[in-house]
Amino acid sequence: PGCELQYVAWNSDGTGIFSTGFCPGERPYVILFTEARHPSRVLWESSYAWAAHPVASPDGKHLAVAVRPFDNDVWMLSGL
Repeated sequence: PGCELQYVAWNSDGTGIFSTGFCPGERPYVILFTEARHPSRVLWESSYAWAAHPVASPDGKHLAVAVRPFDNDVWMLSGL
């Protein structure tokens, strides 16, 4: 209740959806999983990183998500 859903994607067998959202509270950024006739389950929550664009793997064992932390302004990669 009170959550603003932002991105949604079906799971691999089409029986439920993964969603990312912003909810009130200490850890407002969440990833949820919802199946028909079942309450949503929180899979991940954070106080400092926003999640977006969930994509389930075809075998149903993995979930890829873009996570954008707000605790850093600059990232530096070297040796690539």
